[in-house]
Amino acid sequence: MILFGWYTFLIKSYMFEELGIPTEDIQENMRVEVRQKCFHLFWIPFFSIGKLYALRRGDGKLYELPAEMENFLRTQTVHKTPWYTYIGLMLVAAVCLFFWVNGKYESYQSNKQLEQFYEKKHEVTNNPQIKDEYILWTNTFSNIFVAEVVDVKSDSVQISLLKKKGHGEASDVLYEPQWVTKEEIANAVPIREIHCKDSLQLYIPELGGVTSYSIYRILRGIDKY
Repeated sequence: MILFGWYTFLIKSYMFEELGIPTEDIQENMRVEVRQKCFHLFWIPFFSIGKLYALRRGDGKLYELPAEMENFLRTQTVHKTPWYTYIGLMLVAAVCLFFWVNGKYESYQSNKQLEQFYEKKHEVTNNPQIKDEYILWTNTFSNIFVAEVVDVKSDSVQISLLKKKGHGEASDVLYEPQWVTKEEIANAVPIREIHCKDSLQLYIPELGGVTSYSIYRILRGIDKY
């Protein structure tokens, strides 16, 4: 259930003498109150909907002032709306600001982590190590191909190519190791782009020629890039 509506709270209270109003016919302990009228949601004030001038009698109850007296008081007294009349709007703005800042921070952290991942992937790609594994993709076969680094020279890498068994095939197929350059490997790995710069050309005996591959994942130990 949503509770909303309006209520008033005291801004200032005046004795009649302070307002220059004759007190011959005024009962003892009678005061004039200036009250802030505000819209509330669950009793939290959200915004002003005007001022209320009322008479506080000795019985503690509020009574409506005569129109002439209220008009006189409105012309003789000026009262600013207290800032806490808008506390509800301030809370809403604060919550929105929090989520906005938090979203910006999370986006910054995510971009930072992604950039670190790209840098690490670039480093791993350009510095192959023995036991690195490349998960390859080609449109020639539906099988999954895995190339494992078995040797590394200054600018060349020897890889052992394994074709994982597919539907209806008895076992994996391991091909003879073959040499490729580090540059060829680097060009076959998409870092920030969706597509790689160039394909990795590997010889497949059963085709009697080469097949083009892209490297879509690199495994180094338990890390994946």
